[in-house]
Amino acid sequence: MLTLAEVRRIALSLPEVTEEGHFGIPSFRIGKKIFATVPDQESLRIMLGPEEIAAATSTDPEAFEELWWGKQLAGIVVHLAKADGRQVKDLLGEAWRRKAPRTLAAKLTRGRFRTVRVPSMSDVALLPERSKARRCAADRG
Repeated sequence: MLTLAEVRRIALSLPEVTEEGHFGIPSFRIGKKIFATVPDQESLRIMLGPEEIAAATSTDPEAFEELWWGKQLAGIVVHLAKADGRQVKDLLGEAWRRKAPRTLAAKLTRGRFRTVRVPSMSDVALLPERSKARRCAADRG
């Protein structure tokens, strides 16, 4: 079971994401582009492409269903009580990549963003090698 607080934490951990209102409901955005909305306490809407929609809905049809916007297949509805947290995290990441500027998405894909909170020393192992060197130099100086 996934909670709305966990969804919010996952979405806001992605680079440059903001949470803003959208017609009375919360939305998660990269810049001005919405990649997910929260219509109620039990569900989440994630904007995805046809391949990701088909994969999610066929993998777990009780947790994921197609989201139609008029006649257009726009994403999935996630039933939080039935959804696997790791899969939702992956789907939010994919939706973010689809909406993020190419340069920012490329940095995430190459592993430049392993964590977006301010790293502690225990996080150093998660950072790419160049970041480790800069962090260690900063700690000495």
